[in-house]
Amino acid sequence: MAAPRRLARPFLVLLPFLGLAAFSGCDDTYDEFLLYPLRRDWIVVAESLEGTPPQIDPPGFLPIQILDGRTELRGISDDLIKAKDAKKIVDPREVLQDRTTAEDLMLALRDLGGRPRYPKIDTADDTLNTRLEVELKLDRKTMQNGAALYRRNCLHCHGLAGDGRGPTGFWVNPHPRDFRSGAFKYTSSGQPEGERKPRRDDLRRILTQGIEGSAMPSFALMKPEDQDAVISYVIHLSIRGEAETETLKELILERSQPQDEGSKPEPIYERIRGKAKTAAERWLAAQTAEIKPQKVPEYKNEAERLEAAARGFQFFTRPDQCVKCHTNFGRDADYRFDSWGTIVKPRNFFTNQFGGGRRPLDLYWRIHSGIRGSGMPAMVANPGELAEKEGTIWDLISFIQMLPYPEERAKLRKTHGIFLD
Repeated sequence: MAAPRRLARPFLVLLPFLGLAAFSGCDDTYDEFLLYPLRRDWIVVAESLEGTPPQIDPPGFLPIQILDGRTELRGISDDLIKAKDAKKIVDPREVLQDRTTAEDLMLALRDLGGRPRYPKIDTADDTLNTRLEVELKLDRKTMQNGAALYRRNCLHCHGLAGDGRGPTGFWVNPHPRDFRSGAFKYTSSGQPEGERKPRRDDLRRILTQGIEGSAMPSFALMKPEDQDAVISYVIHLSIRGEAETETLKELILERSQPQDEGSKPEPIYERIRGKAKTAAERWLAAQTAEIKPQKVPEYKNEAERLEAAARGFQFFTRPDQCVKCHTNFGRDADYRFDSWGTIVKPRNFFTNQFGGGRRPLDLYWRIHSGIRGSGMPAMVANPGELAEKEGTIWDLISFIQMLPYPEERAKLRKTHGIFLD
């Protein structure tokens, strides 16, 4: 009997792992009848939320969950309760309690965005649909491949509907991006802030480099064609999610306001299509709206570079400029809320971490246009200001690039009397 027992032992050791492989959903396909869930979590409708939370939210929670009675967050994000009372945060469940509304919304979103196994974007405008397929690679074959790759690599953080609420998403900080608002932080497109979408190159850069200081890893080893498919699927999730979110906001607003007698509200199907068209057109416009520097400085020697950094220091420390948020160059910055209702902190430049990339061009884009959703404002509000402000942008870049390095800070102290330590 000893020999059979010895033979059985390896099998018994492997059995739990075989079970996990069988039941964990390691394949790449969704059930063909699965639908994207309707949005039933809080929506921030204000451009910004006031308050200075005393600390970051604990693992396992999103700050906005305090509005669902999560007492574990009491004292950390009480300002969100004030924002809800001021109608800066709304609850889509108010309108989804009506079964007819919920069913109409689900059907309209299914016709627009398909299902996780068979994703699509159908705006009911053939010309626009063709442009989306050609210019944004939103053809069904590419998106179906992207859905499979997303399920394997991204869903556990970013969630089935791209809501940032996958099972891992609650446990990492900063929390994964919620694509449904249509807002992305690290972009290079020159659109107005409220309309700005990333270029495909922006999403590829994040996918290949990851985001420093976050749990977003690099997928540089993913094949280029698979990267393209994931990017297409993320765009699909964002257009679908933004159409849903904007429609819900509209329905909630109408519910709280008296309606004219005899007026007939726009059908949900038409609302969804209209919001999707607006989002899609902005995505298309972003692809040809890259911000390009007019003149990149070429410092002839070390003295010129240090002179530029000294000018950057003078601008940074003006009371009405960068130091207003990046207190003590970010070391003493206060916590605050971003437009997703999560708790963030302005960059500490001494840590040498740059979420959107560390190239001078990456920093140029961040300063030029700000970081959407974070509270970081744009220096260049309109293209006509660039000629006047571009020199200051490059001075700030020279200064910021020196901050993490003691030897560089020592040079500024020696040559310009700037004490940073």
